[in-house]
Amino acid sequence: MTCAKACRGMVRVLRFAAVAALTTACVAPVVRPENMVPSIARPNVPVSARTLEIARVTGGEKSGVTGGGPHEWVRIDDDNFREAVLRSLQQAGLFKDVMKDEAGDYALTAEITSQGTNRVGFITYTAQLLVMYALVDKKDNKELWREHIFSQHTADGQYFSESFEGASRKANEGAVRENLSQLIGRLASFLEGNRK
Repeated sequence: MTCAKACRGMVRVLRFAAVAALTTACVAPVVRPENMVPSIARPNVPVSARTLEIARVTGGEKSGVTGGGPHEWVRIDDDNFREAVLRSLQQAGLFKDVMKDEAGDYALTAEITSQGTNRVGFITYTAQLLVMYALVDKKDNKELWREHIFSQHTADGQYFSESFEGASRKANEGAVRENLSQLIGRLASFLEGNRK
């Protein structure tokens, strides 16, 4: 290989690195609720006659506000997570109705107790998520069910079309999908075991 060819190759690599660095510095992708809804079959349990309110979500973090590298810039925030929970449970069809207002028979709360993303390849990230859910009967304010659910997901970014944050966002969205898939299964088991 001649010196000229080697230099041209090095220039291409440096251009790619510069574009990636600029993208990293300027963009902090936000997770999207529509990408966090799991694609699963409806659980084989009777629909509850009760309605469900998706109450408060706490513990989330806004994207782009932490220090550190790109893997720390994409975070799961309260509002987008709550919307993903709402859409997932509406799609699952476990309850007569699922809503955000305060009219439900049951209230589901969620606390994001831990979230993190690790770079495991050049443009590959693994996200972990731990959420504590609680289901409350609003008539007598009695807690019926409480559980911690852990999930993780690994995602690859697309070379030349996504930044490092894009791969991190996909990993975080996948961790939420897995978490909500487990939530649906566990709520279905709870409802099946407590039919009246």
